[in-house]
Amino acid sequence: MVVLHETRLQPSRNRLQRRASALMREVQKSLSAARKSDNRIRRLKEERRTKEAQWIQFQKESRDAFLQEKQRYQAALDKIDESIKAATSAGQESADMVQALVIHGMEAKNKRAGQIDQTDGSWEALIRSSLSVFAPQEVSSICTKRAQLGRPSSFFRCL
Repeated sequence: MVVLHETRLQPSRNRLQRRASALMREVQKSLSAARKSDNRIRRLKEERRTKEAQWIQFQKESRDAFLQEKQRYQAALDKIDESIKAATSAGQESADMVQALVIHGMEAKNKRAGQIDQTDGSWEALIRSSLSVFAPQEVSSICTKRAQLGRPSSFFRCL
């Protein structure tokens, strides 16, 4: 009988070992799942930090791009304003010329051209001093050609 009793104990040890082995597998599965979750949490936190840093960088770049574009916009507006002022001034001068022409005739244009041609005489002095380089025939020829074209000679004073 003793032998029977031992055979009965043997299956219970096997059962205990199987139960312990099953318990160990379940513990191992749970530990692996916990480790996977910890790794996933670590990766997600790192991804969050990366996304936050990218967002901050995007905001900075967007702000810088906005400021640059605003400067280009303001420069374009300033240039347009300057062009408007120049066009307004030119238009006013033209309107003044029309009024002067209507009131005074061609004398107004000649008078205005005389104001533009007035200089301190240094250009004419330079030209007179360099006339000695040209032969009198050449100067006379240049003056004649300009007169034929209907252009008064401003470069050479023809007498």
